[in-house]
Amino acid sequence: MRAASGHAGLVTLLSCLVLTVLYGCFSHNVHVYSSIDPTNKTMTVPTGGYLTGALKQALISDGWRLSTSRGPDVTEGRLGTDTRLEQYQSFNTRYSMTIWWHKVVDVYPRYNYSISVVDTRNGTEVLTMSGNGPESDIVKRFMVALSASN
Repeated sequence: MRAASGHAGLVTLLSCLVLTVLYGCFSHNVHVYSSIDPTNKTMTVPTGGYLTGALKQALISDGWRLSTSRGPDVTEGRLGTDTRLEQYQSFNTRYSMTIWWHKVVDVYPRYNYSISVVDTRNGTEVLTMSGNGPESDIVKRFMVALSASN
């Protein structure tokens, strides 16, 4: 009985050590380049679930209005002897989010990810965030970074 008890203690210790090492391996690189206009919390977001869905739910809970489609393609320019036309995509929101992620399921499920938020009025990147970690940690850190850019 004593040997089994000692074995259980060793298993518990090793489990704690493995979890500590795993959590220590999670990384998040956050760069905030400009500020968010808190009076215009509108964002075009990609469709989808998993990490994307969790980020969208956090944005909605924070008062953001989301759209999954951008505005129309626009063609502008001059007609005449020196015709010059430019075509670009427009947005119905102030900000646009792009996200790439890959879910890794081994000992502890986590995501490798890269997120970017762009101000659609001037084309500047507001923030970037990349790394790996559990969904809840990524969402929490993203919302903190977004709040820091206010």
